Amino acid sequence: MHPVRIQILEILRSGEACVCHIEATFGLRQAYVSQQLAVLRKAGLTSDRRDGPNIYYQIVRREVLDLLDMARAAVGEDEPWQPLPAG
Repeated sequence: MHPVRIQILEILRSGEACVCHIEATFGLRQAYVSQQLAVLRKAGLTSDRRDGPNIYYQIVRREVLDLLDMARAAVGEDEPWQPLPAG
């Protein structure tokens, strides 16, 4: 899976997040973040809801987090992957 998509799932691990929050966390263009979110939504891993001008995403297939945790354990990582530094 794409590293940015993994990091988006890590952000959503603690609950829903606005696209604007995800965009600010990565320091990436909104269009690029939205493209990655669309892939996750099409795969059935996330869903979204609109609240005025903002779109909020949440994980609907929580078992994907178990897979991420198992992958991290397999490579010897203890902590969830953190967002890439902006810039």
